[in-house]
Amino acid sequence: MTARLLTGASLPLNDRGLAYGDGLFETLAVVHGRPQLLRQHLARLRLGLERLQIVGLDLAEVEATLCTMAATVTASAALKLIVTRGEGLRGYTPPAHPLPHWFVQTLPWIAPTAHTPPAAVRVSSVRLAAQPLLAGLKHLNRLEQVLARLEFPAPAVDEVLMLNGQEQVVCGGSSNVFCVRDGQLLTPAITDCGVEGVMRASILQACATGEIPIPARITCLTIAELLSADEVFLTSALRGAWSVASIDAQPVRQGAVARQVAAHWQQPDNRTSWVAP
Repeated sequence: MTARLLTGASLPLNDRGLAYGDGLFETLAVVHGRPQLLRQHLARLRLGLERLQIVGLDLAEVEATLCTMAATVTASAALKLIVTRGEGLRGYTPPAHPLPHWFVQTLPWIAPTAHTPPAAVRVSSVRLAAQPLLAGLKHLNRLEQVLARLEFPAPAVDEVLMLNGQEQVVCGGSSNVFCVRDGQLLTPAITDCGVEGVMRASILQACATGEIPIPARITCLTIAELLSADEVFLTSALRGAWSVASIDAQPVRQGAVARQVAAHWQQPDNRTSWVAP
């Protein structure tokens, strides 16, 4: 049996994604009919399916559906793909042979922020729980991010920063974090919690190959280190690279690396043809 594509507006009440957040999602940017960073999104989805032991989803069919829906977009939009384990009876134990559900929504476009004012961000008091089995994945359990946004709603605050239990920076509520220090591009490790964004991965790859001519390193970072950095910016598949102007109302120095990363990402070949390692 293979996964079931849901084409209506309803979800079965006993769907495990609804009951337990038992599933995954990906949000893709679409520009002029072409899904951006599609291979990276599919690679992360494949990893999530393996990690959660969800079987029966035909990734070739998913890719074809995303491309078909993207082709109908004349300017820009976002596609949100949701995959759940499917229906199940009461209890956490999944059925022996569940039939996954999946569906795709077309959502309004969020314009890249390369030419918008730098972001004002706040540090959330919500700490990300450590769970290496879920770290990096776009699973459907986003309650920590929901609580963080309740604390600092948009649009009053552009983004929230999420820390772990050791007071180290992990990521933004819906973004990854980079800073520039001593001529290096630094980003927090995504090993115990947080989402490993496809933009983050593509930037690290571009730095490794010299396409972005600055060395990059994954390391531990604190808020104090971000505040003293030469530059701080956020990344996401929809927004690209977004410079940070302030953290908890304390100003952050501005630099040129975010603009360099944004310019690299704006090249059509870089957005569509990069292959995940």
